[in-house]
Amino acid sequence: MKKIWASLATVLALSWATASAQAQSNKHLTVAVGGKVIVAYLPLPTAFYGGYFKDEGIDVDIQDVQNGPKAVEAMVGGSADMVYGAIDYAFLLQPKGVDIVSVFLGANLSAIVLGLPEDKAKAYKGPANLKGLTIGVTGPGGAAENMLRILLAKGGMTLADVTSVGVGSGATAIAAMETHKIDGIVQADPAIMRLTVDGFIVPVVDTRTLAGQTFVYGGPAALAGATTSKEFADSHRDLLQHYVNALVRASKWLHTAPVEEIVARMPPEFYGGDKNVFTKVVEANRGIYTADGRTSPQEQQIAYQQVLDTGRLKPEDKIDMGRIFVKDFLDAANKK
Repeated sequence: MKKIWASLATVLALSWATASAQAQSNKHLTVAVGGKVIVAYLPLPTAFYGGYFKDEGIDVDIQDVQNGPKAVEAMVGGSADMVYGAIDYAFLLQPKGVDIVSVFLGANLSAIVLGLPEDKAKAYKGPANLKGLTIGVTGPGGAAENMLRILLAKGGMTLADVTSVGVGSGATAIAAMETHKIDGIVQADPAIMRLTVDGFIVPVVDTRTLAGQTFVYGGPAALAGATTSKEFADSHRDLLQHYVNALVRASKWLHTAPVEEIVARMPPEFYGGDKNVFTKVVEANRGIYTADGRTSPQEQQIAYQQVLDTGRLKPEDKIDMGRIFVKDFLDAANKK
């Protein structure tokens, strides 16, 4: 995985100018997301299906890809201008000379769950019980696998002590668990709720809750939101401001709207034809979203620490938080 990020850094350094030039206009924005239906990313589809981007006078195209690293690859390749998802790659790339900026934090709880079949859940006493299991994650290097890394480390293990299998998100993840291709799963909703309701898993570590988030990461963290290159942010400030305005509006709406209105806004792909399950998803995740897209220094530090804890950065790889977490777009959006 370190080689992958090193290669991406090289490509990024050479391609930002080209990627920026490929933006269709100052009114069009392409956003890559590693699993549009993942509940932690709900501010993005909330803004899209609520018409907030159109209200801002911009056209946003959402590219739904398999996982977070694939979303970054889309931005690297120039087919996307921005990423919505985990922001840890900003930490990974800064020491390599590539500046990624976070312009909006959508969730400060990761909302990822370790789920096991009932028999294994009953026997589960801690991460050491995962040794030898085949665990489904969204994909290599994604947020789910990184949570698995942290859990394994708490049991004195590494990824080498389990078999980590990329199963995507949504229907493909559900099918992998239902057909017993995997022994357990690390995922977010709606897949986790579907599998729980149908009796295929029992959550044993749950970061939809503050207690679970604190156990895994040490507390709320700057985990998921909107990122882009510094070059793109500098050259498309007006476009980006409209984008952040819409996301802040979506975040505030998610904090106040009745559950049934949130469910009604989303198309069937979010709930697979079962609105009752998606209603449970929304209820279980109401507390994971930021109120206004902002992040605190403590949340930033915890996010950085989880990158260190998974061995993806060394302590000597110093990070300048001010180069990643920019405030001006959020300040302007929250004045509206």
